[in-house]
Amino acid sequence: MLSGMAAKTAFLTSLAFLILLFCLSCFQVSFYRLPQEKAINRKTGVVSLELGFCILKNVKQGRPDDTIQRKEIFSYNRLPLSSASIILVLIMRQTIAYNYSMQRLTK
Repeated sequence: MLSGMAAKTAFLTSLAFLILLFCLSCFQVSFYRLPQEKAINRKTGVVSLELGFCILKNVKQGRPDDTIQRKEIFSYNRLPLSSASIILVLIMRQTIAYNYSMQRLTK
């Protein structure tokens, strides 16, 4: 009974970590300033939040505001060491392995 609880706890914590990595690999956040002539309501600070998910290839799609000259303050452009599809495969693999091991333990 104790090993079953430990396995469940280990599964849930590592699954939570994988879901966090999946979310970090999909979201893109940018903070930047526009030139004064492109200001919107006299405000030059812009926050951009984007969601991107590609299974096969990580193709960079051109955004309309890429042509605007801007002074970059901070930009986070997805998780650099992993892709969303690899993390998604790890989540599925871990779930299948956990279910298989729990079925073996209950027999």
